[in-house]
Amino acid sequence: SSALYHEYVLFRPSVLVLGWSRGLTGNFQGRNKRVQDRSATRTAVIDCLENAGRQKAHVYKRCAIYVTTAPEMLSAGAIKLYGIPKVVVGDASQYAGAIDFLAQSGVSVQVVGDNRCLQLMQGFVAANLPLWYEDIGMVIPQQVVPHTNGTGAPNHHGNNAAPAHHATAATRQLMKQLQQPPRQAQAPPQARAQAQAQAQAQAQAQA
Repeated sequence: SSALYHEYVLFRPSVLVLGWSRGLTGNFQGRNKRVQDRSATRTAVIDCLENAGRQKAHVYKRCAIYVTTAPEMLSAGAIKLYGIPKVVVGDASQYAGAIDFLAQSGVSVQVVGDNRCLQLMQGFVAANLPLWYEDIGMVIPQQVVPHTNGTGAPNHHGNNAAPAHHATAATRQLMKQLQQPPRQAQAPPQARAQAQAQAQAQAQAQA
């Protein structure tokens, strides 16, 4: 409720979500400030952790993160790195984020399904589609590129209210790719042939 309250009070077209952590050192809040700070990494969760300051490892183990929408991979990576055991998500129906990654990493993820968070998310995406795709690190599909007024901002007389499920589908596809096990590097054919020849020679020598 606190995260949602602050998000409604502080909501601006350039703000996405608010992260809020509770732990031994008290309550700390954060907001997505990628636009305000011209930052590539200042997501709500990262801002929240920065506001909490440097902490010992055992402090993070007794914290929780509260967010209005699902954390993306950058925030999820920080949550996993510091071993924060619990994440509470207001709504994940519009954006699944890195919830599966967190769950697979042993983090307890609780999705509340709050309709107010859903409405907040839908309103932001509809009004700020290019910024939303930028926030989740995705290229806007050509079929949903909004008309702009020359400043990069959506033109409200154009098609700037594309549904958020496009972003959700694209994000899930990216998450699926990220969760694939890395492929082992293959040696060049010539190197493989030399290795096979050496192995055969060694086998013949031992025979």
